[in-house]
Amino acid sequence: MADATMLDAVKLSLAVTVDDYDSEIMDLIDAALADMRTRGILVDELVDAGDALLLQAVKTYARANFQSPADHDRLVASWENQIVTMMHASGYTNFETEVG
Repeated sequence: MADATMLDAVKLSLAVTVDDYDSEIMDLIDAALADMRTRGILVDELVDAGDALLLQAVKTYARANFQSPADHDRLVASWENQIVTMMHASGYTNFETEVG
């Protein structure tokens, strides 16, 4: 589950200044993190480390799925690109690299 610091960062990226949407935004954060976990990304370790790439991906996911943004398709594509980048980067997954 996301913490208050992540919630504040995502709210800022969404330009949300009231607490009325906190539950919905927390659900989006949790969904983004769950999606990352299903793809093998080491979410808990990265959240604990305050990883900037993970936070940016969560912000992008939230922006793509909060209300009905006009640039939804562009944001979803950006989310997918960020996830693929993390999946192929050293230290972001527990996948073993085969050398041969």
